[in-house]
Amino acid sequence: MEKLDFSKNRFIRLPIEVFTKFNKGLNSTDLVVYTFIASKVNNTSMDCTLSANYISASIGVSKRTVSRSLIKLEEENYIKHTKQFREDGGRKANLYTLLNIGNEK
Repeated sequence: MEKLDFSKNRFIRLPIEVFTKFNKGLNSTDLVVYTFIASKVNNTSMDCTLSANYISASIGVSKRTVSRSLIKLEEENYIKHTKQFREDGGRKANLYTLLNIGNEK
């Protein structure tokens, strides 16, 4: 069996606090949603534009489940969402920003 080659694969860096806090309120779906968002963010701005439908289809859970996780992640200050609108006033996918959780005590 071949060893994992870090130079040939894509990886996501996550703050360790996601896992320590995972045992204090976040469930496994919340962690998967957070990890999916983290996999899509711009490494400079730490944000990305995603719809709940896209997240749902990508990770294989219902849109309602994703919505609950997004609410919890925002309440726990892991992410911030910003509503976006088209020029004609219609809704666009939300902008999600990963927040700095590494400095929490």
